[in-house]
Amino acid sequence: MEILLRKEHRLYLNDGMYGIFWELRFKAQLEYPVRVYRNGEILAGPKSKFTLYGPTCDASDVLSGAVDLPMGIQPGDYLEFGNIGAYSLSGRTRFNGHYSERLVEITSEVETPP
Repeated sequence: MEILLRKEHRLYLNDGMYGIFWELRFKAQLEYPVRVYRNGEILAGPKSKFTLYGPTCDASDVLSGAVDLPMGIQPGDYLEFGNIGAYSLSGRTRFNGHYSERLVEITSEVETPP
């Protein structure tokens, strides 16, 4: 997912609860394995909690629970989420005209920085 906008500790993404996160509405999951990429490299550094919002302007288009991400995160960075569910792609909708058709596959292991 691409970060479109940052407002303090709120990040606005190009996908959300009506897209790839739709299945998480029913799981009550509060922690997510996530990596941040900038220019194809993993972004490291001190972390802080961020709230993630989808693009639809709907009040429920927000990920439950805050996510630990590098404090230097900015628009144009990309998030890679692991273990978000087998049906995350099949349940996407076009709610409010938003639908992410661009998919990226990471084909090799990348070490997560400490």
